[in-house]
Amino acid sequence: MTHRENETGVLAWNDEKLWRNCYEGMANDHFFFAQDAFGGQFCFKEDGIYTFDPEVGESQKLCDTLSEWCEAILDEYDFLTGHSLMHKWQATHGRVLEGQRLAPAIPFILGGEFSVDNLRAQQSVTAMRYRGSIAFRYEICLMVERSNLVLIIKNQENQFTSVNKRNCSCK
Repeated sequence: MTHRENETGVLAWNDEKLWRNCYEGMANDHFFFAQDAFGGQFCFKEDGIYTFDPEVGESQKLCDTLSEWCEAILDEYDFLTGHSLMHKWQATHGRVLEGQRLAPAIPFILGGEFSVDNLRAQQSVTAMRYRGSIAFRYEICLMVERSNLVLIIKNQENQFTSVNKRNCSCK
């Protein structure tokens, strides 16, 4: 399958080779149908609708039906979609193009802030692939938390973040 960076069809988005394979099985049994401003995914699983955190590869049940999902989005749109932060970012930087999401320069799981200064417009597929590598290495952060190791992580902009027992923000 070929990939155009702005391709947003739901079937193409669920193609294993597009980005899901970067999650080493963590995205199996999910059918992704929507995403928030930051690339957080909404997906169907066998027993309901879930959110999928792209940085840790974990899904959490949100509701049972599509109608309940619609209600949740309307009731909690800012929290579930990132609307207000997206709006602030666009007021400063211009609109986010089709096929892009706001990705953190310093990943949220590593202490990056949910702030305009920490966000960059990035192709959704590129962001998901990069974050898949973070999710796959999430266990490393958990190990760092229990040891005296220091982990140095380089992001896409060649900025470095050190993570050690004192500042690891893993769950």
